[in-house]
Amino acid sequence: MPPGVVVKPLRQGKSLEETVSGDLPGATVAPAAARLKGSIRCRVSATGRIPELSIRLVPEGSSGDDTEGPLYNMGGGRSEFRIPEVPAGSYRVLLLVANQVRARAGPIEVTAGKEAGPVDLTIE
Repeated sequence: MPPGVVVKPLRQGKSLEETVSGDLPGATVAPAAARLKGSIRCRVSATGRIPELSIRLVPEGSSGDDTEGPLYNMGGGRSEFRIPEVPAGSYRVLLLVANQVRARAGPIEVTAGKEAGPVDLTIE
């Protein structure tokens, strides 16, 4: 065995999983907040081609201001997509085309570690 290497036997009473599950030096651990997020699946229908669109998630119970809440740019042409990393909570889902609200849905409940939906949105 090379010099400087110390081999220790496993302590009795601990399983191998318990022994190796500790933090490793230099390892990155996801923050607890990341585990408190879920996702939302959306389906969009429109007559003709689906345009460039954005999704705004307005927290339920907010003052009704449509500019409040995170905005997700989704591009165009896709009829189904998933919004990842959404904090757990209840939201109204707004579909915007050229900064104008074209469809609404909700409330939708996002649960940590789960996918909510699908939320069906029809562009008017």
